[in-house]
Amino acid sequence: MAISGIFSNDKRILSLLFLIVLFFFPFEVFSQDLNDFNQKRVKINKTGMIILGSWAAGNIVMSPLIGRHTSGSDKYFHQMNAMWNSVNLVIAGIGYYGAMKENAGILTGWQSVEAQQSIEKILLVNSALDVAYIIGGLYLMERANRNDNPDRLNGFGRAIVLQGSFLLAFDVIMYAIHNSHGQDLPNILKFAELTPHGISFTHTF
Repeated sequence: MAISGIFSNDKRILSLLFLIVLFFFPFEVFSQDLNDFNQKRVKINKTGMIILGSWAAGNIVMSPLIGRHTSGSDKYFHQMNAMWNSVNLVIAGIGYYGAMKENAGILTGWQSVEAQQSIEKILLVNSALDVAYIIGGLYLMERANRNDNPDRLNGFGRAIVLQGSFLLAFDVIMYAIHNSHGQDLPNILKFAELTPHGISFTHTF
């Protein structure tokens, strides 16, 4: 009986120690991994906004310089490039500022999933809009053949096709990068149960 009691007590002590380690150690590792995951997502967004902003700034600077030496549809092509990218520059600035302000280190597992899904959905919607831009540009180019001022419609249409094509490539590549990055999230959360209020850890003895 005494020996049995000793082994019984040892098992309870070992179980208690195991629970303590299970509670603190995985949570620390999980928190660090989740923080790294979210910080990388933010970094991807920042890089994307820098690329978009650089493209926009380049068009805004170069299009007027080149356009003033052109005429006909080329003149309108450069005008639309400059106008279109003024909007792109604002979007890139707002996006970069939002990424800078995001405190990714305090996100729970559930919030991390929501943030990851949100950026992927936004990029998919943007991709659909980009296709619409391209179609709209092609429509303007077609209308130019039946208009009294074909140069403007043709120039605007060409510019919109160009800008829509760039944005489509940009959004598809960004989606692919984010989607690939998001594949790591299930591995980070595999020891945790997600709830809208946070994380609970479970272990079966």
